[in-house]
Amino acid sequence: MKRLRLPANAHVGEYESEAYFLGRLGVFDVRPLNCIRKATGEIVPIDVIPRHYSLENSRFLESLTI
Repeated sequence: MKRLRLPANAHVGEYESEAYFLGRLGVFDVRPLNCIRKATGEIVPIDVIPRHYSLENSRFLESLTI
């Protein structure tokens, strides 16, 4: 399944943050300040907002993705 990005004008999260949607899970407020890079190079989210959606709402979010 492909990760889908929600448009910036969807108003989900802080200024210049990104939001992603996959299946029935949305992850919001994704931005550099909310992630750390481990010594191995792996990026770990520390302050993003995950949200699980009903099937109906997930279909609506999918319709918004770019």
